[in-house]
Order: sequence, then structure tokens, then C-alpha cells
Amino acid sequence: MKRIAFISHSSVDKSVAEDICRFLEANRILCWIAPRDVTPGKNYGAAILDAIDECSIFVLVLTSHSN
Repeated sequence: MKRIAFISHSSVDKSVAEDICRFLEANRILCWIAPRDVTPGKNYGAAILDAIDECSIFVLVLTSHSN
């Protein structure tokens, strides 16, 4: 199943990012969000780069924690 939106967030903002993900997926926009979608055993950084390349939408959760 192809993910459409990549959600980028600080680990401190995980709950906000998960709320955004739930909202989007409830509206049929499949999301890729770490750590949920990192395949076990895959390099974390490589998984993120692959997901960014795959997704057509980039959602940035920009807060003081991510800056």
C-alpha cells in the first residue's frame, strides 16, 4: 500500500504528529510516520529517505522542538 504523506516531526511532538496522522488517514490519505512505519531491521535513516522519495506530500510539524 503506497503512502501519500510523509509526516516529519520531533520525537517530543510525537503525540501531535500522531493526531495529524490519524486525521489524515481518517480522510483516506495514507501516511508514513516514524517510528510506526520503519521496517524492523532496516536502517532508520535509509527508511526515512526512502519514504520521503515515495510520498508526494511532506507534512512538517514545525515547533520549537524541531527547530
